[in-house]
Amino acid sequence: MPEPALQHTDVATAFNAIAPVFESRFENEVTAKIRGTIYESIRKAAPLGSSILDINCGIGIDALALAAEGYSVTGVDLSPGMIDQAKRRAAMHPELKVEFLVSSFEDLAPLEGRTFDVVLSNFAGLNCTDSLHAVFPRIAKLLHPRGKFLAVAMPKASLWEIFAGLSRLRPGSAFRRFARTVRATGFHQYSFDVHYHPLRRFLSASACWFDPVGIRALSLLSPPPHAQTFRNRFPGTSELLDKLDDHLCSLPVLRGMGDHYFVMLQRNAAAVSERLRHE
Repeated sequence: MPEPALQHTDVATAFNAIAPVFESRFENEVTAKIRGTIYESIRKAAPLGSSILDINCGIGIDALALAAEGYSVTGVDLSPGMIDQAKRRAAMHPELKVEFLVSSFEDLAPLEGRTFDVVLSNFAGLNCTDSLHAVFPRIAKLLHPRGKFLAVAMPKASLWEIFAGLSRLRPGSAFRRFARTVRATGFHQYSFDVHYHPLRRFLSASACWFDPVGIRALSLLSPPPHAQTFRNRFPGTSELLDKLDDHLCSLPVLRGMGDHYFVMLQRNAAAVSERLRHE
């Protein structure tokens, strides 16, 4: 496993490389639907005007959308290139309460002394680290006593990926997430290690600081964001799979087997206070 500083450099370099074209290359109707699901959960978790910290904000898509709804949003990202793009977008909307800072979610020193109502980690930012146990206490300390942490992460077992790989007689593709080391692709000539987190591991790492209040799979049977070709070729089948997902996504076992899973955690105020007292 690479040293954290080296991994940070790899991640930042890769995202710097694709920052100018991130939206055109990675955003589509599936990512928009997933973002809509997250926003609806935030509306239920925190009233307008609440403060939100987006810990891997990228080019600011979520941060700006939530600020436009009336939230006060701070976005941080390890990649200076992504933050530069976010600031450019924010400059076109000076009326919004939004700010962007360069910072790793494994550090967050620029935010010391501040607290938020909600912390968001969307689209697998947490899969850039193999040290979940070190991330959760930092998040807990930045949240108000009953604050919420909403995270979208990638598990090892993805039903869509397994079925898609086996249907093409490509077992290596079907089970690629189970490899000892997996490198990210799609960042020009750059890459970095990806760490897939089974739902059980994610919940275990967070248990000392948070209580789960909502869990569901994203793209369990329906085409995930990277399968837009399938969705275009088979719109009727894709629509049926979308409906099946709505019924199956929260079932035990299956909720941790989507292309991603979505977890809402609530800060356990008593547990956090007890742990901080002994530090």
